[in-house]
Amino acid sequence: MGILCYGILKFISGFGLTIGSENFVYLKSGGSETVNFMFDTGNNVAFAASLNTGLNLASYGSVNSLSKTGNLGISSTIMTTNSLDFGTYLLTMTLSNAENNVQKKVVIYYEEEILNFKFYLQISVASIYIPINEEVTFETSMTSGSNVQLEWFLDGNGTCLIEYVGQHRQSSKNHTFTVPGIYNVTVVAVNTVSRTFHNVPVSVQYRVHGFDVHLAEGPHNTSQNVDITVFLNQSANIEMGNVSAYVDYGNGFSNTYILPSLASVQTSNFIINYQYPVQGNFTVNVKIQNEIDFQTFSFNVFIWDQITAVLVSSITKIKVNELTTFSFQTPPHAGFNYEIFYGDGNSVSDKSSGILYQDFNVQPWTHSFSAPKIYSVSFTGWNQYYIVTQEFKLIVQHPIPSMSLTPSANEIPLPDGVQVFDMSMVTNNPSPTNVSCDFDSGFDVEKDVETDIDFGIHLIKTYNYTQNGTYHVLFYCRNEVSAVNLSSTMIIRNFTLPDFIIHYNIVNGMNMTDINTDPYGEMKPTDVPVIVPFRISLFGVTRLPPDITFIWDFGDGTPFETVLISDFYKYHEYKNRGTYKITINMTGPNETHQIDLHIQMGVIKFVSDKLKGQINVDEFTFTASGVIGGTYSFDLLEGNIATVNSNPASAKAKYLTWGRKHAMVTGRNSTFIETVYADPVSPDYVMLNMYYKYNDSVHYPPGDITVIIGVNHTSHIFPNISCDIFMNDFVEPGNEIRTQNVSYMMELVFNYQYRTIGEHTRVTINCTNVISYDYFTTLILVKNDCFKITGVFDRHYSLKTNPMIAYISDDVDLRNRMPVLCPDKGPRYDWTVETLDIIDENTFTLEPFNKSLPEVPTGSLRFHAGEMPEGLYKVSLNVSLPEPPFPTWIYEYTYVRFTKPRPYASVVGGNRRTSKLGIITINAWEESYDTEVGYGFRDTLFFSWYCFR
Repeated sequence: MGILCYGILKFISGFGLTIGSENFVYLKSGGSETVNFMFDTGNNVAFAASLNTGLNLASYGSVNSLSKTGNLGISSTIMTTNSLDFGTYLLTMTLSNAENNVQKKVVIYYEEEILNFKFYLQISVASIYIPINEEVTFETSMTSGSNVQLEWFLDGNGTCLIEYVGQHRQSSKNHTFTVPGIYNVTVVAVNTVSRTFHNVPVSVQYRVHGFDVHLAEGPHNTSQNVDITVFLNQSANIEMGNVSAYVDYGNGFSNTYILPSLASVQTSNFIINYQYPVQGNFTVNVKIQNEIDFQTFSFNVFIWDQITAVLVSSITKIKVNELTTFSFQTPPHAGFNYEIFYGDGNSVSDKSSGILYQDFNVQPWTHSFSAPKIYSVSFTGWNQYYIVTQEFKLIVQHPIPSMSLTPSANEIPLPDGVQVFDMSMVTNNPSPTNVSCDFDSGFDVEKDVETDIDFGIHLIKTYNYTQNGTYHVLFYCRNEVSAVNLSSTMIIRNFTLPDFIIHYNIVNGMNMTDINTDPYGEMKPTDVPVIVPFRISLFGVTRLPPDITFIWDFGDGTPFETVLISDFYKYHEYKNRGTYKITINMTGPNETHQIDLHIQMGVIKFVSDKLKGQINVDEFTFTASGVIGGTYSFDLLEGNIATVNSNPASAKAKYLTWGRKHAMVTGRNSTFIETVYADPVSPDYVMLNMYYKYNDSVHYPPGDITVIIGVNHTSHIFPNISCDIFMNDFVEPGNEIRTQNVSYMMELVFNYQYRTIGEHTRVTINCTNVISYDYFTTLILVKNDCFKITGVFDRHYSLKTNPMIAYISDDVDLRNRMPVLCPDKGPRYDWTVETLDIIDENTFTLEPFNKSLPEVPTGSLRFHAGEMPEGLYKVSLNVSLPEPPFPTWIYEYTYVRFTKPRPYASVVGGNRRTSKLGIITINAWEESYDTEVGYGFRDTLFFSWYCFR
């Protein structure tokens, strides 16, 4: 079972459009609109809508009884679908229920919107300029619009409204302006859905009229203005707008000129100035125009420049084959035809028509003449209106070529004042033409001397200058095309020997090199010899005077050098660094003079603060000085390298290895460089823990002994130890030096054979290295049981340098002084005599001497008077005990010098006495004699004496 409930119906009231809506709907073609409405009371409301055409639109709307609102949608599609034309419609909307119904009417304007509206003037001239009193047509167009009204605003005399029903696209309006002026023509297009407008400003003016133009034919120059004069008749209307004159000059160029106010043209005319850039015959067209109309005029004009050019040569006196430059001076602006004859069979021209129609552009050109002559040059120039001719002369000659005058300057000493001057051509050129010269020796002048100058032929002038002074010599030669000034300055000098000056470098660099080695193979830095030039100057003379002798002492020990000077330079080679005094003794015909000079060879002083030190302990400081503003590069070895920018400069090194270190330094500045070595420094080890092994008792013969020197510590190695071993032998007790490396595993072994028996005290061994020493002393007994240790001879004479002296005039016995303790073995004596010739300290020769010996030698040997020649002898004695079971011997020698005995010298009255002044008698003859012969023998004596106060 269903229940139907009915509410209480209410009346519909307050039906209207929503707030803000109008009672009009503007519906554009292609668009849509919505009509919104509301009501105050009513329920169960129904909606209905229709147009005044009967078209029902209820389906396009709706109503809401609860919200008391509704709407209706209207679109152009509805209108088109129902074939409704553009126009105005009345819309009726109805709300109803069972109680009542109410209506609301709304006007709908349905039109095409006016789009792309355009407005223009249909006329043959520019659209904004209109001729007065002539009808013109204005046109409009649009792409969309319906039921359009066009309202025209033309010349300020009113408006015109035209309505168009339905769709509208184009329209036009004719009008005639009768008053000149500027008008703003406006047209407004409007319908119910759109509105637009356009305006066009127009100028109403007269057509061009009343003008005249004048132009003179010419001829005119391209450098002058051509005047075009514009006239305006006094009766002409001047309201012609913007008037201009367009001028076509007939040469491809044109221009437009804006005329000033036409009133001024009527009174003062208008002048156009134009300058033609190119020559020719031209037609000028002038068009006087404004925005609507124009007038034209045509003229002929002739443009030809008057030929003002003058042909010139840059040189009027020309050298043969010299290029001279020809050019046109004061030429016209435009070109012209020309022809030029040089007078040597050559010519140049330009007859082409093209040159007439260009700017003058004949660049300067050159020409040369191959032979000397006077040439006539002619020139003709022309164009279509003018012609010009010209002629001038040119002188052509061979020039004076490059010349030399020797000497160009000279300074010579008197008395030889003769100077020969030689003028000649430097290069093989043609002989110059018509040369004249002035010859000025400084004390005499020859003027205007006609002179032939030919290559290979020398012009010689000899002058004898007899007075000291300065002379200016001038040879001036010339012709029409050239001139040569040759000069020389002669200085004539008197001099004395002190005027000589020796020029040389007082301080000279001298490098050192390490290529040399000493006799042991160790590097030995050596000075590199330097040859020093000494330049002799006497004022500024170029030749030295005759008969002057220099004796050079260079101070380095080399022999003096005597030179009769003829060369300005003397060279000497210094081999060693150092400072030397140089002495030069000069000798001339009438005087002598001495010069003392000093020279330093070597600049850098390079020293160390110590020459020896302990390895890896002591630091060596090396200092270099002498190079001002320089840089020193030190190489101290073992990687010790340094560069120091100061003077003096120092660098330090601590050495880790043994040996002699030759440190080097190179000093340099912008003009100097020198490399030197310092004296070698020797880093070494301190000797410790040395030992000495030997036998302290030795049997003779043979007397052999071995001494062993070593080091107790296994880690010590002492390089290059030098041991001075003194075995204190009684015969020639010299010492021996042994040098070697010594360590625990490397001992120094010294073998010695004693020549004498006895207690050899003070046997010493002194081992040294660079920084330390080890001293050892002991006693060694050398014995033989059959002989006493006193020895055979007095050992005082066992040295060659200290022989026993014996006179050849006496018998001399030389005896053995050593007792034999074993006489039962039968001693045997063997004597040997040898001559000794000592060459130097370490060199001598021995030769056997045939000395007669007794049949049974004994321990004594006699040298008879007169038997031995003067000289040094080595006398040896071997005392032997040959009996078994143990044969033995002793061998010793001594040195004896046999000499003549000195003469006996005596002066009667004593060899020293006082005497008075006067004649003094000295008698040394009576009592003096030759002791070798005896008293009274004095024939072989020589006497000398001296006296003193």
